[in-house]
Amino acid sequence: MSMLGVDISKDTFHCCLQRGEKRSEASFENTRTGFRKLRSWLRTHRAHEVHVCMESTGPYWRNLAANLHKAKIRVSVVNPTRTAYFAKSRLLRTKTDAVDARMLAQFCASERPALWEPDSDEILSLRGLLAYRDQLIAQRIALTQIVQSVAVGATLLKMNETHLVGIAEMVKQIESQIQGVLCSDVTLSRNAQLLQTIPGVASLTAANVLAELPVHRLHSAKAAAAYAGLTPAERQSGTSVKGKPRICKTGNAKLRRALYMAALTAKRKVPAFKELADRLEARGKSGKQIILAVMHKLVRLAYSLLKNQRPYQPVSA
Repeated sequence: MSMLGVDISKDTFHCCLQRGEKRSEASFENTRTGFRKLRSWLRTHRAHEVHVCMESTGPYWRNLAANLHKAKIRVSVVNPTRTAYFAKSRLLRTKTDAVDARMLAQFCASERPALWEPDSDEILSLRGLLAYRDQLIAQRIALTQIVQSVAVGATLLKMNETHLVGIAEMVKQIESQIQGVLCSDVTLSRNAQLLQTIPGVASLTAANVLAELPVHRLHSAKAAAAYAGLTPAERQSGTSVKGKPRICKTGNAKLRRALYMAALTAKRKVPAFKELADRLEARGKSGKQIILAVMHKLVRLAYSLLKNQRPYQPVSA
């Protein structure tokens, strides 16, 4: 098995092919033509069995990963935090495209990361619509704040109001399209309904969870919490290092944001979550710690409902 490390950017990607002690390197354009040239280059080097490894940095890796997967080539897309620590463990001091590609090939040979599979077209559409909606909401907030913080005349105020109305209409249209995607697929529709059996989880929250939580790739509810970055990271060593536990945040930030508002509602309306919040408050935990604990429990619950295909049944915490 040959290992191919790929350091990818917007316009190009640098490759390092490692076969035992032998190493070959090349650069290609990040286009369909470049993808074809890469596969031809691999054949030239007789790399018939190859495991490709790249980082999930930005959106630039997606087309290459999908192209290689379609060509039946093993592909792994890894969290850049993992490879950064791997590079530090190798005492790498230089960071260039070529060095990163070599490091990724070494990482692939050493760690044998899990294989990547592309998301369905429905999930990709859902993710894109939700991202666009987030941008519209951010624009609306920014426009509202700026007219409240500076002096504006009647003409500008009216223009701002017209702009806000336009944004509100676009948000409605996007939300309608989101519902259309959910209804267009039987599995998505059923899973959205399952998530909404949890009090506090509305349609948009369900859509965000479905778009960002890869249940099929996670082996347990604990792994789902880790994927969301909601597991505690402790810092304690001997008698001198006694840091307070914090959530690691090495996970999906979009998923955490989607769970936040649902957790606020759940801890007020769902008995199991309310009991958890009351118990933690009695132990002197802060409001932030309580809401994070509720989010942690909520993502584990969401995973269980989707994995077992069963609606939420109220139980005691």
